[in-house]
Amino acid sequence: LHRLIRRQRQMCIRDRWSKTGKVDEGVRRLDEALARHPQLLDLVEAKASLLVDGGRADAGIAVLRRAIEKNPRSVQLLYSLGAMLEKAGRVPESIAAMRRVLDLEPNNASALNFIGYTLADQKQNLDEAEQLVRRALLLQPGNGAITDSLGWVLYQKGQYRQALELLRQADRLSPGEAVIIMHIGDALLKLGRLQQARREYRRALEADPEPRDRRQIVERLRRLKGEGRS
Repeated sequence: LHRLIRRQRQMCIRDRWSKTGKVDEGVRRLDEALARHPQLLDLVEAKASLLVDGGRADAGIAVLRRAIEKNPRSVQLLYSLGAMLEKAGRVPESIAAMRRVLDLEPNNASALNFIGYTLADQKQNLDEAEQLVRRALLLQPGNGAITDSLGWVLYQKGQYRQALELLRQADRLSPGEAVIIMHIGDALLKLGRLQQARREYRRALEADPEPRDRRQIVERLRRLKGEGRS
């Protein structure tokens, strides 16, 4: 519990400086904290994430890589590295980092899900992606994010009806998640249910999506309108 509280506090520090655009000041504050508590990996994560969110992805990733050199078996740091590499668009590197997590913890459900979903999103190795996500779901049954991943894998395999069923289940398990709702819209669109797809995309926009996801949702709606289906 104490670790969770400390982690939440450091994430709040990161978010505060990121949202105000004062990245340099935030980095300075985190460096001061790290000088006092160099063993706190949460602070390293917060600094790296702040740099990535501030448009300095290479610097943020370098922070994590230096920390991993000192802590080569840290699942926490390796997972963060994978997530930030993906955010920076360096997908093969991100998958490689997550595979290192699995080398250390073969039953790490989050890493299994990350690799499976990312492979599916890239339309690569879909059989492996399904296998990984199903393993993750066995480890964490009832997890909405992992259920969404399995639905997305099946979507990419062209199994749209089965995908839609899983995606709706994911929406019930994790209500209000913009990406899950967008995926529902995608499956409905493939099934020719255009009005329903449009409604889901609009619902996804109302769910406060991340900027990258918002752009994708808006583009989907724009394409529907451009095809004369408004």
